[in-house]
Amino acid sequence: MSTGQLAAHRDRAARVLPDAPGLNADAVEHFHHRVLPDLDDELVRSVTIALAERAAGYGGWAWEAARLFPALLLRRAAWTAADVELLFDLAHRASEHSVVTVLRIATGAAEGLGPAGRIPLAERFREAQKLVDASSSREAGERAQLRRRLLVLADTTPAGAPAWQRRIVVEDGWSRAAVERLAAVPAAEAEAAVALLDHALEVTSGPRPTKTWLRRAGELLDGRPGLVALLHDLLTLAHACPPAPVEQWHGSFRTRVGPDNADIVRGLLWAAQVSGEPWLVPLVLDLEPTLYEPKPLNACYAVLGRRADADAIAALVRLQRATRHRGKLKQIAAALDEAAVAAGVSRGELTELTIPDAGLDGQRQRRIEAGGVTAVLCVDDRRRAGVTWEHGGASTAKPPAAAGAELIAEVRRASAELKKALAGERERLEDLLAEDRDWPLEIWRQRYLEHPVTGSLADRLLWTVSEDGRRYAGRPDADGRFTLAAGDTVVPGPGARVRLWHPVDADPEEVRAWRSHILTHELAQPFKQAFREVYLLTPAEEETGTYSNRFAAHVLRYQQAYALMKERRWGQQLSGRLGRRLLRRGEAAVPRGRADRRVPPRAGR
Repeated sequence: MSTGQLAAHRDRAARVLPDAPGLNADAVEHFHHRVLPDLDDELVRSVTIALAERAAGYGGWAWEAARLFPALLLRRAAWTAADVELLFDLAHRASEHSVVTVLRIATGAAEGLGPAGRIPLAERFREAQKLVDASSSREAGERAQLRRRLLVLADTTPAGAPAWQRRIVVEDGWSRAAVERLAAVPAAEAEAAVALLDHALEVTSGPRPTKTWLRRAGELLDGRPGLVALLHDLLTLAHACPPAPVEQWHGSFRTRVGPDNADIVRGLLWAAQVSGEPWLVPLVLDLEPTLYEPKPLNACYAVLGRRADADAIAALVRLQRATRHRGKLKQIAAALDEAAVAAGVSRGELTELTIPDAGLDGQRQRRIEAGGVTAVLCVDDRRRAGVTWEHGGASTAKPPAAAGAELIAEVRRASAELKKALAGERERLEDLLAEDRDWPLEIWRQRYLEHPVTGSLADRLLWTVSEDGRRYAGRPDADGRFTLAAGDTVVPGPGARVRLWHPVDADPEEVRAWRSHILTHELAQPFKQAFREVYLLTPAEEETGTYSNRFAAHVLRYQQAYALMKERRWGQQLSGRLGRRLLRRGEAAVPRGRADRRVPPRAGR
């Protein structure tokens, strides 16, 4: 650092700039509006450097003066390379609390230099990136934005630098694996790879990229299969690489994708969505459980919602069933809503139209054959995935000796797929108990009774049929009839509408009749429906009308209630002093004479 140069700037700035103790809020306001507009470029540079020196010293620094930095940089003074170098030297002297402030000033000044002025300072820009990493700033987004600006400045280095340099922060597990993959990029494709990385870093901070960004991503990938393969490999490494320790929040955490590389991974995910490649959906399913950074995690859900094909919707529903995290559920719901709007249907209809069939045919079977051995995958009487093996005219429950290892592995994969489909549909059908939905008879048959997966569960449930002003509950048969609780059968007319039966809508006699019917026929329902608990109003509650003493002075064990509501994906919130007290005690007493707690729709759900 040139001491004489710094002293000259300090003396020049002293003509117009009050000393540190005198630079209070009023003085800052006066300087901003009365003094700054009349300063020439030389004085603007001197004042900026003098304030940066005070910030670097930290002791006695009036933080109100930091409000002047944006206005000083907006003057776009004719910065020299020597002045910019001096600012970066001051950043090295700054404390961990003010280093980001000084670096922002130095970076803003450096951005005013031309390419010829930047090249001699390239090493300064790279050193500044290390200062950003070592800073104590808790704003990961602020650090990432500052580092990207320094990366652009450092891009003036001589030709031959690695494509990942100045774009990927080598610290987490993904970055270490990614730079090895980028080092293997052929020289002919290096320029395209750099353009892809730069474009990924330019993705907007909002929930979705702009149309311009998406169009440019498509142009970069169009006709470049090698670049698409590189994109696939980089995203695969984001979940396949081993985690590495990252210094964050004054501690070390092992992670695959850290906060400093969250933006570029997010941009690569959106580029993969634009590519339309079929590997995106399985890749997201593998990647999502390994991510902790919000930006790429939310992008996983968003790209599936934008893809909006059957596989993407099924993946979103699968992810929705696998989590109880309210933040994730909110993002998944937004992705499903986006897909539904694009398809012109409701979210519920969209889910129904994209339910996977797990490869089952109209007889609810899937036959896999190899080497004279056939595995028949089906839904058994207990509504679980079952496999029967056929060989030499015999049928067995276990694979015969002639079954090859590849066939057995394929059957296991298919069986796992069917189990997941059945589990997802079982939960979705149970959720319908809390929804006020019905379907025209023919649409209901297509989407429920005739669907190979859904139908294997729907034919064990009770449904309410409404037609010609009358309603009745029945169990559907394959021939189109509905069996009533007494054993009679009814064929509904073409104008009938169907909805899932709920015991809360039935009188006690009907509920008892259905329970007897199910026991008599040994019918195993996919979930508790006929035997579901309901809590009807008592005569005393009907008389009071607006309140109930049924649960007065009862103890609500908060932890158990919270776990139940979370499992059922019910909305719940206890705020303020009461909520904090319940969390500490783990229980709550319902106030006497009060029954105004929020309850889920359709009591008994």
